[in-house]
Amino acid sequence: MKKIFIIINVIIAFVLCTGLTINGGISYSVSSAREISFDNIQNRIDTKKYSLYFYDKNYKSNIKARYKNKNKFANRYLTFFSDGCYGIIYKRDKNTGYYYSGKGVLEYIEISYSKEFPKKFVKYNLDGNIDSVSLWVSSKEQFIFNKDKSLQAHWVNENKYNSKGELIDKRK
Repeated sequence: MKKIFIIINVIIAFVLCTGLTINGGISYSVSSAREISFDNIQNRIDTKKYSLYFYDKNYKSNIKARYKNKNKFANRYLTFFSDGCYGIIYKRDKNTGYYYSGKGVLEYIEISYSKEFPKKFVKYNLDGNIDSVSLWVSSKEQFIFNKDKSLQAHWVNENKYNSKGELIDKRK
């Protein structure tokens, strides 16, 4: 019995002396995510600055990539959605994303306001007004709020859920 007691004490002493790192994530409620999302963002942008992106200049190759399940190119990353739309982030400017219709016409411009988690992204319509705000609390979880600050969606891994918890979309 003494041996077991001594062994347990040695193990505890070793852990305490060398330190123990506990890895854990921060949990966000809908209200805390909302507060962070709308803090210190631009309400409007000048979309004329993005006129070169109004039509996807790589439309044909991007659509081919969709059918080949390819999402990385030398100069850009692609994300395809089940509704036919897709997004592009160019490697030269990873702070701006462009969302296109299935026909290659720009629908939204998304600007990143942070480089580390939690990451904040604001999606603007072509009039330059806020459409939605996303808060990426990790690479696997995102909250999306509409311009009126209501929860629009909650992404968990590849699945998009509405405010009622119903599956409404998937990333491909």
